Amino acid sequence: LKRVFKNEIAVKDSVDLATEEIRKYFTVIETSVEDDTDIGFFGDVVGKCPLCGADVKRGKFWYGCVGYKQGCTFKIGTYICKRAISASNVRLLLETGRTSKIRGFTSQKGKMFDGYLKIEGDRAVFDFNDPPVS
Repeated sequence: LKRVFKNEIAVKDSVDLATEEIRKYFTVIETSVEDDTDIGFFGDVVGKCPLCGADVKRGKFWYGCVGYKQGCTFKIGTYICKRAISASNVRLLLETGRTSKIRGFTSQKGKMFDGYLKIEGDRAVFDFNDPPVS
């Protein structure tokens, strides 16, 4: 507006600049599954336990089997190596045994890395092998 006042630009140009700035902040950025960080809400059912078949729900720190009172120990952290594990990736893990490639894990030494998660026993472990091309 100062530039309009000083006759450096026209009012229409000022409106166009403001419109472009606003558009930058309200444009929907599409994310792929591997960039997804939506961990859902407490109590959301994300799938069936691969060990006992009971529901797996989102808890405070884990996605865990509701059969824990009967002795089931299956659980997956909502954050692994400083990276949120999305509810959609946990669903994929429970359905297929493997997540999509997850980007942005951070090692204890601070190094960034990408990888998959797969089910091994009662927990999720890293899998760094790319799927075969068909």
